[in-house]
Amino acid sequence: MRRVFLITPFLFLGLICLGVTFTAWLSASAHYHPGQVLFPLQESTEELRANFITDPIDKANYALQLLDWRVLDLSALTHTPAEVAALQALDKALERAQKISLAIPAESKPVLMYRLKETLEQVANLLTRLSISPQKVPDFYLAVLTRVLTFHDLAAQINLGNLPEPLPDQVQIMLPLVMVSNGLPASNISEQAWIDPQAVVFPPGSPGAQHAFFPLTGRHSTLECASCHLEAGKFTGIDRLCSSCHASIVPTNHFTGECSTCHSTNAWKPANFNHSGQTNCQSCHTRPNGHYSGQCSACHSTNAWKPASFNHSGQTNCQSCHTRPNGHYSGQCSACHSTNAWRPASFNHSGQNDCQSCHIRPNNHASGQCSTCHSTSAWKPASFNHSGQTDCQSCHTRPNGHYSGQCSACHSTNAWKPTSFNHSGQTDCQSCHTRPNGHYSGQCSSCHSTSAWRPASFNHSGQTDCQSCHNRPNGHWSGKCSQCHNTSSWSGVQVSGHTFPIEHKNAGGVCSRCHPSNSPAYTCYNCHDRAKMESKHAEKNIFDIASRCADCHPNGKGD
Repeated sequence: MRRVFLITPFLFLGLICLGVTFTAWLSASAHYHPGQVLFPLQESTEELRANFITDPIDKANYALQLLDWRVLDLSALTHTPAEVAALQALDKALERAQKISLAIPAESKPVLMYRLKETLEQVANLLTRLSISPQKVPDFYLAVLTRVLTFHDLAAQINLGNLPEPLPDQVQIMLPLVMVSNGLPASNISEQAWIDPQAVVFPPGSPGAQHAFFPLTGRHSTLECASCHLEAGKFTGIDRLCSSCHASIVPTNHFTGECSTCHSTNAWKPANFNHSGQTNCQSCHTRPNGHYSGQCSACHSTNAWKPASFNHSGQTNCQSCHTRPNGHYSGQCSACHSTNAWRPASFNHSGQNDCQSCHIRPNNHASGQCSTCHSTSAWKPASFNHSGQTDCQSCHTRPNGHYSGQCSACHSTNAWKPTSFNHSGQTDCQSCHTRPNGHYSGQCSSCHSTSAWRPASFNHSGQTDCQSCHNRPNGHWSGKCSQCHNTSSWSGVQVSGHTFPIEHKNAGGVCSRCHPSNSPAYTCYNCHDRAKMESKHAEKNIFDIASRCADCHPNGKGD
């Protein structure tokens, strides 16, 4: 099993390597054409390979190579049932090349765009020869035409310095003829909208990108024209203020200026404001309730609210900014606190002799000076010199019902517990201890030691009247306790002359279960069904069994 676990990762890695190798081989071989079974797999591997290319120029060259392959596919499949599939594959390659061309570095664009322009001219010529697609998918065919024309104009503008270069004359002549012959509108082909379901940035150098009066950068570059130009055909008189579009999402109590003062067109955050020359922070920022009334710049920087720092140099009146908590020391904050933080706080107690001028003692606290018990470091631990002190009650209040003597009779000056009392010579326990209700009325020392209340022990030697100390429970047998119990404990009952087990089944040592009248007479029918027992014994010709059970069952067991 361990070998399986060790081998499995290598097998998995090998499968991955095999898959990558197969993908690379399949994407490079290009043996399959649209409409064939394995073409979708080949197309997927081509897309995967394109995603692994990071260099923009290499990525663009690979996209143009795929576009050339799709052109060859369409050329080979023209006038065949696979013509539509080939046209769809070509459109995907066109879309990929269009997107990747936007990321080409400026210095490499002219060469690549010249190559792209020539390929697009081949595509335009090829489209004039199609016969099946214009009939079966006319809308899609028109969309591909529009993409080719628009893309060709873009490639020509970038390659020739923004001077449009028209398609060859034979293409300009043949395209309308092809469209008319297939029942498609041929007028103003170059002005048809480029059908693309995705929002894309304006191509560099195009009129959209040269939106000089309001540069379309960042998120604005992906907007549809109709987002701002609401009236068809009207492209002037549009409000250029940010608030005209974004007023509905401005937070409450937000800065009233233009969005562009703080935000860029890329995203709302991070926001940045140029505070240079700004002197009145309150014109934009609202201070919290109870906040310092001075300028924000006195404590905060323009980067963030926190951390805040204030130059306390030369400041002498802390209360002009800071409010003291209720019941706080009434002196200056600087007497205890530093300008770094409120805590830790430190006060120089040297020469101070009236603690109550600052500190309030708790209820029922000693009335003397705090310094009698406490240090200037902390309230606890507290220590008091009890030397020469004889009256504990002058400081300490005894609990209710407590011993009325001096505290020192039982307690030490270290802590209230443990307590210790010298019982030597003491004979009257009740002078200090109160017996519980119903307790034995004799002296405590008869049963208890001076160490603890428990365990308790009593010398029963010579004692004959148990009831003088012990109360029998209700319904208990009225005889002497000693007939069943010993002096060690109440449990472990042994009844003198009682041969029948007192712990028999449900009896559980309770006399009244078998002796309901507290007499020697007994009955078994409190636990056993009488009718059932008599019927069972009658089957064996045994009758009149009442009060005779022990005769046959002396130990409570069956036959």
